[in-house]
Amino acid sequence: MKFLFSLVIIISSYAIFAKTWHSIGPGGNELILESFNFGKESRPSYNHPCIDCDLKATKLIKGKEIYSVIYHVDEMGFRTTKNSKIAGKKKHLLLIDGSVAFSEGLEDKHSLIELINNKSKVFHAYDIGFLGNGPQHNWVLFKSGQLKNYVKEKSGLAVLISHDQDIKRFVVSQDHLIYAGKFPNVIETSKGQFIQKGTIESDGSFLQKLLLKTCVPFLFCKSLLTKDIIPPTSDEVAKVARLFKNLEGMYREQFNVENFVIVWTGSDGVLETLKKHTDLKIVTIDYERMDSNHPSEKGASQIVDQLFNYKIIN
Repeated sequence: MKFLFSLVIIISSYAIFAKTWHSIGPGGNELILESFNFGKESRPSYNHPCIDCDLKATKLIKGKEIYSVIYHVDEMGFRTTKNSKIAGKKKHLLLIDGSVAFSEGLEDKHSLIELINNKSKVFHAYDIGFLGNGPQHNWVLFKSGQLKNYVKEKSGLAVLISHDQDIKRFVVSQDHLIYAGKFPNVIETSKGQFIQKGTIESDGSFLQKLLLKTCVPFLFCKSLLTKDIIPPTSDEVAKVARLFKNLEGMYREQFNVENFVIVWTGSDGVLETLKKHTDLKIVTIDYERMDSNHPSEKGASQIVDQLFNYKIIN
């Protein structure tokens, strides 16, 4: 009887988990994208899914194919395209954060990085985001100092694309706990300093680790697995605003920075709260979406055109 009960729980949990799923194939080996993003199997570290390889990604929702594309990831784990390494440009443009910056679901020719590199004669765009990344990944990356050797142009600007769930990934709220279990655990100390403490799985609070170990098989974790949207609180928005400022400070220490701009793609309510907690430049952009945040082919062109129209890129 106990065995049957456990079996029912596992099957029910799998059904919930499988409502929306991705498959991704580094080197032709199919993996579940969630497992890939969690750092399991072929992904050696959080920002290095593989070294200089192609990733085939297919997204299905309820059996319907939403996209099937191939991304190329370079030796740093960043997305590159045909025109990613054209020499001769004077300044860098860093596209920062998660799947929107990465242009999830878009072929190379429609990706933000390719569109910018094709359009700008001055800026060399680098895509330093990745699927599922949150602001903590960016913080760890800038803290490491690795970008100074990777980015050849010492002057330039950064565009950080953020939204509500981006904030939730950083604060690791309940609805993103399972999703962020293997993310870098960046915390703010009582002295207002940000530090990295391993991952939530290894160095999270007692309650976080307990939930990670015991919650997944049970039906009361449905909200965690289906990623129900719970808006960030004012305190959570304030915390990520401080992280953004800290990140901008590290960026300015390492490069000759012309601008650091947040492109907000989330809700209006969170935007207004964010504006109250930061003096960083924030712009909003209207664009066609394939889902809640990810741009369609047309939407990616709209984002790039508006970045030029705002004189953020020239």
